[in-house]
Formats: sequence, structure tokens, C-alpha cells
Amino acid sequence: MRNHGGLPLQEAILGLKVKTHKTIGEAVTQLKSSGMQILATHLSDKSRRFPWR
Repeated sequence: MRNHGGLPLQEAILGLKVKTHKTIGEAVTQLKSSGMQILATHLSDKSRRFPWR
């Protein structure tokens, strides 16, 4: 079985480490502490620009 990108699904999934968290805040804190940047988007007429540092 292949996805639309042409990669076998099994290869796309292998090596993926999944860690669950009790809250989104806990997940964001853990990701940020490991040096990751959290980005999000919402396509809406009410969307606004975020003041990046």
C-alpha cells in the first residue's frame, strides 16, 4: 500500500517514536525544553499575524 507521496506506508511509520502527554501544555513544555519550536496555523478570516521574536 502506498500513500499519495509514493512512499510505502510502512517505511513512513517505521522509526516514529510516539510519546503521549496528559495535557497539551505538558507536551509543549517538553518539546520546547528539547529545543523545538512550536508553530501553528489556522486559516480563517479572523486569523491574525503573530509577533515573532
